[in-house]
Amino acid sequence: MVGIDNYKQADDRLKGAVNDAKLLTQSLRDNQVILPDERVLLDDQATRANVIQAWRNMLAQANPGDTLIFTYAGHGSQKEDALPKDEPDKQDETLVLYDDEISDDELTDLFINAKAYNLLFLADACHAAGLTRDGEPETCRSRFADTIFHRQAAPLSTIEISTLGDERENTARLNHLTFISAADSDNVSVCEYTFEDGQAHGALSWFFAKALAGYADGNHNKGLERDELNFI
Repeated sequence: MVGIDNYKQADDRLKGAVNDAKLLTQSLRDNQVILPDERVLLDDQATRANVIQAWRNMLAQANPGDTLIFTYAGHGSQKEDALPKDEPDKQDETLVLYDDEISDDELTDLFINAKAYNLLFLADACHAAGLTRDGEPETCRSRFADTIFHRQAAPLSTIEISTLGDERENTARLNHLTFISAADSDNVSVCEYTFEDGQAHGALSWFFAKALAGYADGNHNKGLERDELNFI
């Protein structure tokens, strides 16, 4: 669980990303998901090194066939397409972490190398690509970070990731991944909203928590199927 409101070198702070991570943490634990505190990374805990290490620790402790869940709430951004050059718009999408970022190509590599597991990845950020929800925005506090946001941290050798492309030929290799995102294209801005708890949230995180609480259980079997997530 990653939620970042306050970034190391940015004044563009969010109000609801940490709320999202806390909400989803409680919702998953209510559904008997094993989620130790060291895998809930908020604000300055959510460095590039810590996020990658938490992912690798989770894989090391899981058994083949387990379902692994990775949620991100915070800023999304773009940068010039890195090798391999595979983006039609010549831009890689990134999740902005506390001190650095992780690209879509790097995520593709992490996910393909976890093919022994079922993966659920939820990205409540701009430049994600998936779904949007209406609500009451607070003048739209956007989860978009411009292209000069965080470019200072060089990856350490202990946390390097290969950069497989995320387009075309890799799509079939990710059939073990369910990806749910807060935007329906690479360029849609995602707002924060105030819901009935009186706190700011991303709409995707809020409604996903509702789905886990049973609101998406259309066939009333006390389970949540992949198809049911299309309607949250």
